[in-house]
Amino acid sequence: MNRTAGSGDDDLTASTQQMLNNTPESSFLTSREANEHTTTRLETLMHLFKGNVGTGLLALPLAIYHGGWVLGPIMLLLMALMATHCMHLLVKASQHLCPITGCSNLDYGEVGTATLEYYGSPWFRKHAELGSKIVNLFIIVTQFGFCCAYFVFIAANIYEVMVEYLDESSSFAKMLTDDPHNSQRAIMAILVVPFCALCSIRNLDHLAPFSAVANLATGISVAFIFSYLIPHAQDTSQFPKVQSFKNFALFFGAACFSFEGISVVLPLENNIDKPEDFPMILNIGMFFVTALYVTMGVLGYRTFGDTICGSVTLNLPEGDLYAATKILYSCVIFISFAVQFYVPITFLWPAFKDKFCSRTAHPVRNELFFRYMLVGLTGALAIAIPDLGDIISLVGALASSMLALILPPLIDSVILHHNQPLRKWKYVLILAKNALICSFGVMGMVVGTVISMEQLITDLSPSKNSTSSCVQANSTTFEMYQHFNVWDQQFPESDSFF
Repeated sequence: MNRTAGSGDDDLTASTQQMLNNTPESSFLTSREANEHTTTRLETLMHLFKGNVGTGLLALPLAIYHGGWVLGPIMLLLMALMATHCMHLLVKASQHLCPITGCSNLDYGEVGTATLEYYGSPWFRKHAELGSKIVNLFIIVTQFGFCCAYFVFIAANIYEVMVEYLDESSSFAKMLTDDPHNSQRAIMAILVVPFCALCSIRNLDHLAPFSAVANLATGISVAFIFSYLIPHAQDTSQFPKVQSFKNFALFFGAACFSFEGISVVLPLENNIDKPEDFPMILNIGMFFVTALYVTMGVLGYRTFGDTICGSVTLNLPEGDLYAATKILYSCVIFISFAVQFYVPITFLWPAFKDKFCSRTAHPVRNELFFRYMLVGLTGALAIAIPDLGDIISLVGALASSMLALILPPLIDSVILHHNQPLRKWKYVLILAKNALICSFGVMGMVVGTVISMEQLITDLSPSKNSTSSCVQANSTTFEMYQHFNVWDQQFPESDSFF
């Protein structure tokens, strides 16, 4: 992909156009046919669905709380449409750049590098590797944010089940209930061990059977959650239609955090056996994902109102069915940890190995030690921050918005500038559309990041003295400690935008 920096735009456009004309389109698809690990359309659809359904889904009722029961669903739907469109832009950019670079497929970072290398200004062409470095940096931040959330999610759900089933008169049960904050921290510390064991699996192919079971468990868990939400939904007249601007900024971060699938779009498109069908698969998959998002968000908020927790599972009442739901979904998240953790490892370990372990005689042992160190650091971050919801909101506003809403339209606009359509009005409309999406993403990123940082500083202050409004259903005594409530106590005012 190397080329001479500083060549003229006209020469570049002419040469790339000639390359496209002289290169059979099918020649870049034959490698897919030779790939033994291609996926069918149904498998791709399942992977797409699983890549977008995680802890973010269970936090969407709280996102609706921050947005208002009218504005929240509307904006969630709008953001889903923009995110899906940006996925299409990313796929289109990859398909355009593959023939130019001579590669059969490109990942997100390589698309960024190729865009700068072939269509950037002379300075950017010389430093084209910045494209992949920027993309990979935001992917790493996002993935570790997910992993931190998984620590808190599993610990909080295990804690609820333990409190429910342990003998209240036992000393161990009293120790748990007397100090829920440190009890859940202790659970997270213990979770480091099984997470390290899980991350010892260096080949994701070995996780395929567990992933299939996790998909089934996800469907069962979500069905159990809906079985409680649907008959217990409240009248919406008591809920604010529109929340305050500060709350809406937190809604933006929570909503962006839920769109976890932007990083898996290109790998799925690269591995599908019939790439021409991928846009249709993407539309079908995101339609069902969006429907699930809006339904879960609205029903969860209508059921629990202002007492909604950071995860709707924490609001479920006591009982064998709902305890099984919490454990089942925790197992799903446990398996998902390995998948999310695998992504930053592919970026970080090669660089770490080349710098510190290039001459070692035990590469596997050193890689496992590196993985264990990162798992420990992730667990330490989850334990140390008093309210991990601030971190998740920050990750959603800063990193997820950059990947899902800002970079794809920027890449599309740069490519479009050098490959303008025949009609000027079409070019202007596309640029205006990209600018609108990008501006929305930048505004949400800046405002959401600032507010999340302010809340994080407040939560780190020793003088902080507030309580959580997160309450388990049908319980007058159970109150979640603030550290494990992901967003609901932040800016509790319900002032209108206007």
